[in-house]
Amino acid sequence: EGFKIYPNPSELNYITLSNKKNTEIDVSIFNVLGNTVFTGYTVNNKIDVSQLRTGIYMLKARQGDAIGNKKLVIR
Repeated sequence: EGFKIYPNPSELNYITLSNKKNTEIDVSIFNVLGNTVFTGYTVNNKIDVSQLRTGIYMLKARQGDAIGNKKLVIR
């Protein structure tokens, strides 16, 4: 709940997810076809996105009972 993604759009090999609780976040990333292209947890509030191609994705973040979705752009 209340998490932020930066940089977004990203040209880096990682993105940072921040939240008020500053705890580990379970992350899933989906392509525009709805296929899961990444699942994992934040490490030091970061996610390695170096394997993702340029494009638009949906990021689903889960922390306890709270779930949020955000658009993610990789350049």
